[in-house]
Amino acid sequence: MPKAKKKRSDPEPILDFDEEKAHLTEGEQADTHNIPIRTCVMERSRKEKPFLLRFVVSPEEEVVPDIKGNLPGRGVWVTAGQKTVADAIKRRAFQRAFRKPVTVSESLPSDVERLFKQSVLERLSICNKAGLVVTGFQKVEDALKRREIVVLLHADNAAADGKDKLDRKFKALYSGANHIEPENCFTSAEISLATGSTNVIHAGLKEGGATTAFLQALDRFSGYCASEAKPHSLRQDRE
Repeated sequence: MPKAKKKRSDPEPILDFDEEKAHLTEGEQADTHNIPIRTCVMERSRKEKPFLLRFVVSPEEEVVPDIKGNLPGRGVWVTAGQKTVADAIKRRAFQRAFRKPVTVSESLPSDVERLFKQSVLERLSICNKAGLVVTGFQKVEDALKRREIVVLLHADNAAADGKDKLDRKFKALYSGANHIEPENCFTSAEISLATGSTNVIHAGLKEGGATTAFLQALDRFSGYCASEAKPHSLRQDRE
């Protein structure tokens, strides 16, 4: 009688352990692998797309920023920082990356800043249409007392006493709140236009999906202008 062959057990799989991701759930770890990676043509470093800015060439052979990431044509990526974009112009990184003569405006860094700022204000307008924006000192203060406000904005001409009073109330409600100090804030006219109101000095945003999108746009704008100015906001820290 032939001897029965001993069944071999399958080798145990080798686990790909990443200490930096060990605290994440399986779903969260999977999400980190789904973020596209691109190479900055200036720094030659690989980064996730949210930290980069895409540029394309227009039909007039001019380099233009693709803030929303939906313009047609071949794109090149640069770290989303004002200084990096300026350095890319000086070192002719765009011409090398596109491999052809292209026109690059000296105003490109400031053009990108303007477009980022416009994107933030568009998101603020969407928040307003969703009923998530409160304007006016008294209404914002009352909403703070009800713990409804998760983002606090001030116009650049806000009086110090009114601004400081709301800031203190916000910080008292949300310990550890992240305070972004400005040098160049949104103007009253910009906030007023975005919220469909007049002479808005103080505004508060309630929690919601549109507010999350607003904060993402604000972070990109702030990050781009990090070496220059940042918009002024107070926000509730997220766990």
